[in-house]
Amino acid sequence: MGEWIDTVKMKGSGFKAFVNTGDKVYKGDKLIEFDIEAIRAFGLDPTTLMVETNSDSFTEITSHALSNVQAGDTIMTLTRGEE
Repeated sequence: MGEWIDTVKMKGSGFKAFVNTGDKVYKGDKLIEFDIEAIRAFGLDPTTLMVETNSDSFTEITSHALSNVQAGDTIMTLTRGEE
């Protein structure tokens, strides 16, 4: 495949966000839709990364190894300590 990750070059084309920065999200919430063929046509690899940026807020983070994620799959479990 071509370049990796740099979908910023697409300037939003092929993407639709359903949440905004700072929104709380819950299991089952739709976060984003993207047109995988538009990404490929732009010469980019459609592999999607997920990054947990506030890991110090959780006592345990469990990643569930999945290579082909389907809607409804649990991909990560975050456990908060007692507050």
